[in-house]
Amino acid sequence: MEGVEPNSLWSLIQYAYTDMENNALFRDDIECQKLIMEAMKYHLLPERRPMLQSPRTKPRKSTVGTLFAVGGMDSTKGKHTKRITCGCWNAENLLALGGDDKMITISNQEGDTIRQISVVLGKRTLFLFNLNEPENPIDLEFQHCYGTIVCYNWYGDGYIMIGFSRGNFVAISTHIQEIGQEIFQTREHKDNLTSIAMSQTLNKVATCGDNCIKIHDLAELKDMYAIINLDEENKGLGTLSWTDDGQLLALSTQRGSLHVFLTKLPILGDACSTRIASLTSLLEVTVANPVEGESPITVSVDVEPSFVAVGLYHLAVGMNNRAWFYVLGENAVKKLKDVEYLGTVASICLYSDYAAALFEGKVQLHLVESEILDTQEERETRLFPAVDDKCRILCHALTADFLIYGTDTGVIQYFYIEDWQFVNDYRHPVGVKKIFPDPNGTKLVFIDEKSDGFVYCPVNDATYEIPDLSPTIKGVLWENWPMDKGVFLAYDDDKVYTYVFHKDTIQGSKVILAGGTKVPFSHKPLLLYNGELICQTQSGKINNIYLSTHSFLNSLKDTGPNELRQMLAQTLMLKRILNDNAAWNELAEACLHHMEVEFAIRVYRTIGNVGMVMSLEGVKGIEDYNLLAGHLAMFTNDFNLAQDLYLASSCPVAALEMRRDLQHWDSALQLAKRLAPDQIPFISKEYAIQLEFTAKVGELLPHVSSPKIHLQYAKAKEADGRYKEAVVAYENAKQWNSVIRIYLDHLNNPEKAVSIVRESQSLDGAKMVARNHQLSVGQAKDELLTSQLIDHLMGESDGMPKDAKYLFRLYMALKQYREAARTAIIIAREEQSAGNYRNAHDVLFGMYAELQAQKIKIPSEMATNLMILHSYILVKIHVKSGDHMKGARMLIRVANNISKFPSHIVPILTSTVIECHRAGLKNSAFSFAAMLMRPEYRNKIDAKYKKKIEAMVRRPDTSEIEEATTPCPFCEFLLPECELLCPGCKNNIPYCIATHGKGCLPQQASVPPLGEIHGYSLTLMTEGRNGS
Repeated sequence: MEGVEPNSLWSLIQYAYTDMENNALFRDDIECQKLIMEAMKYHLLPERRPMLQSPRTKPRKSTVGTLFAVGGMDSTKGKHTKRITCGCWNAENLLALGGDDKMITISNQEGDTIRQISVVLGKRTLFLFNLNEPENPIDLEFQHCYGTIVCYNWYGDGYIMIGFSRGNFVAISTHIQEIGQEIFQTREHKDNLTSIAMSQTLNKVATCGDNCIKIHDLAELKDMYAIINLDEENKGLGTLSWTDDGQLLALSTQRGSLHVFLTKLPILGDACSTRIASLTSLLEVTVANPVEGESPITVSVDVEPSFVAVGLYHLAVGMNNRAWFYVLGENAVKKLKDVEYLGTVASICLYSDYAAALFEGKVQLHLVESEILDTQEERETRLFPAVDDKCRILCHALTADFLIYGTDTGVIQYFYIEDWQFVNDYRHPVGVKKIFPDPNGTKLVFIDEKSDGFVYCPVNDATYEIPDLSPTIKGVLWENWPMDKGVFLAYDDDKVYTYVFHKDTIQGSKVILAGGTKVPFSHKPLLLYNGELICQTQSGKINNIYLSTHSFLNSLKDTGPNELRQMLAQTLMLKRILNDNAAWNELAEACLHHMEVEFAIRVYRTIGNVGMVMSLEGVKGIEDYNLLAGHLAMFTNDFNLAQDLYLASSCPVAALEMRRDLQHWDSALQLAKRLAPDQIPFISKEYAIQLEFTAKVGELLPHVSSPKIHLQYAKAKEADGRYKEAVVAYENAKQWNSVIRIYLDHLNNPEKAVSIVRESQSLDGAKMVARNHQLSVGQAKDELLTSQLIDHLMGESDGMPKDAKYLFRLYMALKQYREAARTAIIIAREEQSAGNYRNAHDVLFGMYAELQAQKIKIPSEMATNLMILHSYILVKIHVKSGDHMKGARMLIRVANNISKFPSHIVPILTSTVIECHRAGLKNSAFSFAAMLMRPEYRNKIDAKYKKKIEAMVRRPDTSEIEEATTPCPFCEFLLPECELLCPGCKNNIPYCIATHGKGCLPQQASVPPLGEIHGYSLTLMTEGRNGS
């Protein structure tokens, strides 16, 4: 009866019961009626089945492996005399069955019994039977504290994972030399463990118990990969199972529920410059810039994508023949549109304004925001190859300037987007299946249909074969760090290989293999930056790997000599070579510091320092530690340390010789008293000769015409404090700045300094005199002297106005801040007219802070000019961070005051049009575009943007995103967010220097003076000026 399907059997019972009275077989045969009633009770009362057992409730068996619905054979003909409880196939199509009769049978696929084993095992022993050695079975018993065996799985090359009832989790080996050895053991769950499941695809194992699932990586069982808590399952967990591809993990529970978890995401990711996009959920893509440190942006998508692409400003996802495009802002993402292509998309590339999709041997290049940019119709889209080209495109890439693609006929084409035409092609003997251009598009790596790789340089149309390229290579990444322009890596599933393209060597251009780095399981490389490889994992997360070829970038702590030697070889291979004498000298001095004399000699020989090489050659054989250290300290100009070391050595007189050679006569005489009294007369004589020689030099100088000799004599006299003699020598050497400096700083003769300035016309000398005068006047506080100096600086005395900066400094020294403020405005205006906007900003801000500190009212012209300049400076920050709306608002404020930027009118207006367009401020973009069409500006527009701007003016779009409003902090009047003058109360609104929006003042805070910048804003602004 159990051989019949339940539905079929139930139908049979219904039929028999209905026709019991009509059918003579049922009506007249009492035995038939009893059997029908027995069957009905068995199926309608399942809880009573244990009491209804009979020969008719036992399953029927077949010796040929097929179970029939009716009939059957005697139970003695089967392989087992009792119920079969378990079974398993192996790779050789052998079936092992175990039953309640305590027997294990092994059969082939025809059902023939190969072997029959009789075992009696509890749940604490693991029985291992080797088919090749049937006479040597193995029983493995485990510690009683583990509990009973719940389940086990074979994995790897002869290893078994075993789960025990008390929560223990054990891995053992079955290799003959380590049979039964526990290679891993942990208390996985506190109270119980109910199941183990293994995924060879993911290389992971999962266990369940204590209302949670724990997942380990088979490569490193000690590390916990993930923990999933199931607090609602209070009746206990059941069995775990993975799907074959490892994407889903299912768990049954004692409560009768089934949980299914997504454990593996499709690894979809892309990179553009240093921005990456990766699939982090079935309906979620995350965009991040780990190099710039930007906050990740999460994008919810409508479909589970089969491809992902990212550009500078856009994201594309899609499946089949459709792609959805999104605009990436600073903190928000806007869905732009979806595009249907003429075939199933294999891949898609983005850069700034264009996208390129590859489908069915063709590439379609098109604008992403064609509706917004309003370009010429023929430049909106183009299909490659041309109709008459008999080829199929196999790969493509998009850079800032080029669309590049490779074909099955071996042609690599460069299409220049700006000119909308082909500019270069290269013909390879066989088809090109993959191309990978460098960030600038000046070089590319391509892999042909034979799996050979080459570096191609379109400038000279030359190719260079990549050595030892694995045929399993999946992709190539170029180094994005600008200093490593020739470095790239090729990767497969297990490893990345670092290559370097050396363009200029004595052997000519070549590609070398620098080394390889192991990649963790299921990691897809996305971005390479300064030796750091950013990868996407199966869980959608990002993981960073440091290339072994760049290990010299890590800390050198605890690094042995072999590793250091390898690091040096790596730096040389990557061409990170010391190329300036300062670096070599620093290395040599470090060698001297550590007494590595031989190495120091090699370094000094490398940079051509013959004197140091000869000096070190003369001392390298010295065995006295202190004496050698003294010589090396002397070479590094640490004479005091050298003297101490010499005195502690076996040759203390070396200290005397050093001071004598250095002409440190006072120190030499002191040492001679202690070390060599007999040398005192000779040292005294040498000292006297030098003094006499110096005097004679002074007598001879009037007859010497060489400025160099006069200059050396002047420096010697200045060092001795003989300033009158020094100034005469400096005059003979025509070193006027030094003459002026000595007259001002040492001889206290500013009149003579002014006279020298007039004669020499020295600009630096004039600045020194002005600075000295300002300081003197400020300290003297003499009104007549002050008036005379102001007249001089204003040009009243000689008709030549001096630089306003001197007048500004004078007013600051006199603490006449209002006059200084007016002067600062004049200086800033001059700097601004010259295009030095940062200098103008710094002058105004410094004066602003000083006036605020002195509690003096800020002139409205100063506050307005500072606000406009600060808006200009903030534009670049907002645009770089992707906040085009704030950038556009700042540019509108600047453009409305464009007369204050006379040196850059056209570039500023052009930037304003572009940013307003990007931010959706169409009407503002049109207004400034129309301004650019004036005759005096039109011919100065950058050719790259001229046609787009002309199109905006011809087909104006007057739509505009309305600016958000916020209340005035003084009168609560609602006004636009970037408006800094309240029409309600006529107050200037305080603004935040970071965003240039209105400052958020707490309700309880006192209202600041008109035009005041927040206190914390002043601090931030100062930090910004200092480069923070």
